[in-house]
Amino acid sequence: MGIIYKNGTYYGGGSGGGGATYTAGDGINIDENNEISTNNMSAEDMSEVASPMPSVMSRRFKYSTEEQIVGEWIDGKPIYQKTITATSCSAGYNYITHGLTNAKIVNGWGVYMELNGEGNPLPMLGSSPSSIDVPYSVLLSHISGGRLEFLVGANRSGGDIYYTLQYTKTTD
Repeated sequence: MGIIYKNGTYYGGGSGGGGATYTAGDGINIDENNEISTNNMSAEDMSEVASPMPSVMSRRFKYSTEEQIVGEWIDGKPIYQKTITATSCSAGYNYITHGLTNAKIVNGWGVYMELNGEGNPLPMLGSSPSSIDVPYSVLLSHISGGRLEFLVGANRSGGDIYYTLQYTKTTD
């Protein structure tokens, strides 16, 4: 039989786990298979039982056009993250200003959203099985001078690009 610790008090226990169901208080139940349930437990009670994730981890998968700290680089500097967007991209080269200063990019990934709403991870190499089919491709070709440079194939124009950058700052 398991024991639950809450607000300075131990709940549960019992001798030998004789197949009984235990109520550990505030809606926490332990059945004969030692499975825990939280029937009828309020959100306030739940926050006391399970501590929330650290604030950095809770933002780990939150995509935003605003800069946020999402981790720590190998040298101990904070890793910042920001998603850059470009809508209605035309065929040819598209330049997207990222607005970062004093930044060292350590990671990046993106998606090209088709006009029909389908998302395609970048790089998107087109539909030809034997080679890169440029008219159907969407490629990040360069990051330089405060901007991202994408090559959008002629048959893919009109979609949106969402590109997430992770970076450290030289000023930290």
